[in-house]
Amino acid sequence: MTASEKWQSHIVHQEQSGLTQAEYCRQQKLHPVSFSQWKRRLKDDAHETGFVALNLPAVSEHSFPNDTFRVFLASGLELVFPTTIDHNRLVLILSVLREL
Repeated sequence: MTASEKWQSHIVHQEQSGLTQAEYCRQQKLHPVSFSQWKRRLKDDAHETGFVALNLPAVSEHSFPNDTFRVFLASGLELVFPTTIDHNRLVLILSVLREL
């Protein structure tokens, strides 16, 4: 896992946790300044490319058809997909959305 992927994962988990950034950093033993710098850096990178790295849940034999993951777009739109979605279909959907 690259540093960018590691920090993106922490940012997503912090946002989903409902904890403040400071509390999340305390619990995870992360330096709050580093967290803020990576959050800003990844946000700036996303604005340049139009895409944000996604950490998708692994699909296993224990995944159920009603298990989902969420994609939050910069516009505020939230997309919900089943974990069983075909990779090619997901790529197609995201490519179409990029063109909008």
